[in-house]
Amino acid sequence: MGKFLRLANTEETQRYYYEDTEEYIELRADLNKKQASNLLKFAPRKEDDLDGGLRFIAKAFADLVVGWSLTDDDGNNLPTTIEIYEQLDAGAAMWIDRTVGEHLRSKLNTEAEVVEGKLES
Repeated sequence: MGKFLRLANTEETQRYYYEDTEEYIELRADLNKKQASNLLKFAPRKEDDLDGGLRFIAKAFADLVVGWSLTDDDGNNLPTTIEIYEQLDAGAAMWIDRTVGEHLRSKLNTEAEVVEGKLES
């Protein structure tokens, strides 16, 4: 089996750490065609307003983030839900948004940039 033409491994994850800490988020390492297409339907276009971008970020979080180091006061790991994500400190949420965006761009290559209006198709 080749390295480029291959089936997506949607069970594998990739962990990203915040700076030099043990705090992390865990994302799906691969997206299959169907998952990528469903996510890209939400991608902001040139004419979209801020609400369109925010909907895309929430959809990307829900589809890609499968784990994190966030715990409650008793040390129990909290689930990666939109409701908890929306309660995060703004700085922490911005780091997650940037990390998810970079991860997504690396998985979709330039296709995501075309959809976002950064490149001409």
